[in-house]
Amino acid sequence: AAAAAAAKLLQEQPTWLQIDPAAVQQLHERLAGCHSEAVRDALLQGGQQLLLHISDCFHQGKDNPGFCRQVCGLLANPWLQHMECHHLLAAIAGVLVELGQQQPAAAACSAACGLTYSQQLQQLLRAWQAPEMHRIVGLLQQYITLTLYRQQAITPGIEAATQLLGLLETTSSEQALLEPAEFYNDAVNEPDFNIKEDYKRWSSGSGLFSFCGHSWIYDPAAKSRILQLENQMQQLAAFESSMMQALMGGARESCPFLLLRIRRGAYLLRDTLMQINNAKNNGSLKKPLKVCAGDPVCVYNVVQLMCCVLCVVLCCVVAELMCCSRTPFKSASYLITRG
Repeated sequence: AAAAAAAKLLQEQPTWLQIDPAAVQQLHERLAGCHSEAVRDALLQGGQQLLLHISDCFHQGKDNPGFCRQVCGLLANPWLQHMECHHLLAAIAGVLVELGQQQPAAAACSAACGLTYSQQLQQLLRAWQAPEMHRIVGLLQQYITLTLYRQQAITPGIEAATQLLGLLETTSSEQALLEPAEFYNDAVNEPDFNIKEDYKRWSSGSGLFSFCGHSWIYDPAAKSRILQLENQMQQLAAFESSMMQALMGGARESCPFLLLRIRRGAYLLRDTLMQINNAKNNGSLKKPLKVCAGDPVCVYNVVQLMCCVLCVVLCCVVAELMCCSRTPFKSASYLITRG
């Protein structure tokens, strides 16, 4: 039944897109089963020549009727998962990414289907089913992970593989083919990965490659670390700016902290909301928080003080969300004093 459904789906595709990736993969696996170096070398050499043909047709504006079949044949090569053949996988990813970024207005259309190379590639990705998508995603993830561990640097091949993985992630999300977790990369989400440097490249606006520009590759724990890092950097920037204003102008209102003086009892919520609103208006929400709680005449226990601080923190979170801030939390640390 599954084979019949796949055959029916294949027949519904246009002629230029009637490709059975499973059959292509099965053929390559049989060739790999020969365990012959001559067969391997022939496939790799043929793959390089085929990739060069695709690239030449693209850059010279020539028609290539077998483009989709050629792409499927290249990606079905079973030796691409071996490290000694990763250079070919990086080259394939680079060419496909370049094709995918082609501007339709400035591109020639194929005589066979009336579509540009970019549009053909998009249609090919949409025609893939979950098993084929899963195999290609695993292949690219393995390449990114092994290259990062081996090179300890972001290479052009990693950039191309990540961008191609992004095209697959977009297609998978549109058709609900794979779980988001399949696009998380083990090496990028390791605690030892220099996530701070990656975030700096992304936030600098220099145009350099950064995994932060491909957020689907990070798991929730890594994204939490990025948010914490961003909070700390914004907090430090606000602190330094206030200190500089105080040194240069001597303005009394340029306090380096978000200082909240609140009273307990019936005044606690009102005082907090009023001062948070004032801080939102004067741009002080990013400063380190300092709470002065209680009446100097009264002595309060630790539980009461912590309840007071919790109320202030919740109000800060609400204020941040109302401001549509990217970082809903103010900072990871709070300076608490008694009034």
